[in-house]
Amino acid sequence: MRILRYITILILACMLYGCSKPPPVLLDQIKTSGVLKVASFNMATAIYQGPEGMTGFEHDLIQMFANHLNVKVEFVIVDNFSELLPLVKNHQVHFAAAGLSVTPERQKQVRMGYPYQTITQQIIFRMGFGNKQPKKVEHLHGKILEVTADTSHEEELKRLKQKYPKLDW
Repeated sequence: MRILRYITILILACMLYGCSKPPPVLLDQIKTSGVLKVASFNMATAIYQGPEGMTGFEHDLIQMFANHLNVKVEFVIVDNFSELLPLVKNHQVHFAAAGLSVTPERQKQVRMGYPYQTITQQIIFRMGFGNKQPKKVEHLHGKILEVTADTSHEEELKRLKQKYPKLDW
């Protein structure tokens, strides 16, 4: 009799546990709403306004993914690169696509997907006027460096500045 009581309580507990609805998974939310929201930045290597509308490598990848899910895409194009990750963090978009590099700093803020492409960061410099090709970081001291704020390039310069304090941009 006592064993029957324990078995009954166990079965009821399992049934009650099964009644609680788990929170919806993001993919389920996207499919239910019928809309995939993606933040991006207007740039030739990711998404840009072409003569026939939005286009670009990442635009096409996203469009194919949305077609696979049978949902529409809503692009949120930001004016500044630094606006991308906050939109993801605050759940205003499902993800960002803008040629983003996976960096330790970004991994602290959001989950990063598996990279589909790798790059090597390079310095582009103007020839002439006595400019020599920089071969070492020390050769950049006193030079005018320009970089887009809040990009992986700026993160790399900040990292290098710890070893080369004269480095400025």
